[in-house]
Amino acid sequence: MLKKSLLATLLVGGCLTATADDLRSTAINNAAAAEKVKADVTAETQDSVHWKFPCKVGLNLGQNAYNDYWAEANVNSLTFNLYADLQANYKNGRKVWTNELYGEYGIIYSSDYEDYHTRKALDKLTFTSKYGYQSSKCQSLYYAALFDAKTQFAPGYDYAKVEGTDIIERERNSDFLAPLSMIGSLGMEYVPNKWVSVFFSPITARAVYCRVDDLREQCGLDSTENFKIEPGLYLRVQNSFDIVKNVNLSSKLEYFYAYYGAKKLDLSKNEWFGPVDYHSVINWDLLLTMKVNNFLQASVRGQIKWEAPIVERFQVMEAINVGLAYSF
Repeated sequence: MLKKSLLATLLVGGCLTATADDLRSTAINNAAAAEKVKADVTAETQDSVHWKFPCKVGLNLGQNAYNDYWAEANVNSLTFNLYADLQANYKNGRKVWTNELYGEYGIIYSSDYEDYHTRKALDKLTFTSKYGYQSSKCQSLYYAALFDAKTQFAPGYDYAKVEGTDIIERERNSDFLAPLSMIGSLGMEYVPNKWVSVFFSPITARAVYCRVDDLREQCGLDSTENFKIEPGLYLRVQNSFDIVKNVNLSSKLEYFYAYYGAKKLDLSKNEWFGPVDYHSVINWDLLLTMKVNNFLQASVRGQIKWEAPIVERFQVMEAINVGLAYSF
């Protein structure tokens, strides 16, 4: 009887020991799983912190009105334009990747126009993506790659009177993807502080595409081609800083110089052809923003463009706007 009691005791003790070991093992496994989940969540959270999505949308309004006794030339008009600036920026250690999609469209209405009372005033659609890897020897220097594309939303027109009559006719001079101007570059970017950046690339390809056959020459192409590509060098200088509180000045200057002038590439033959003329493109955007409160702001915008030998004159645009803006 004593032997049976001792055997039973040993069996029960063994079972309890095995159960305790199982429970201990399960607890360890659960703890390890919990730590893994926590690490995954932490990694995901940290990765999400690396991404930032600053965005701004706005509506600008303008109006001019004169009575019949106003001596100087006058045009009663009402203008408005919508814009959206959407960004997705990533930074992790020495890696920096910035993306920006900007669109703006504006119209002007005037009953004083003899025909076509509503006309386009502003039209811009751009996308820029830039990736940089910080140099180990200089923290202000980045090895960088850049892609930039520019086009517009809607057709643009020239307005003129038919000779000898009062009839106004319009002629289309541009359209969506007519032209589409693209830049692809490999180079270096110098960022000495958060206000200034200078990107320079001796390895650049500039491509121009025209979707509308009738607008090829207006886009700087031959009448027989829809696309051209040119190698060259590219320079982009950007800055943005507060002059005083709530008053910001930003500037973007772009310069492209083609190594082989206005030569063009025949993709079907993979051969260069065309005249050997110099070809330079300059684009300079300036924006002065004066913030009144979280929703109301005023702005002064200017743009200078020059593309030779296609257009041998500076093109200048200036606009003063007051409107609503919302950042998120």
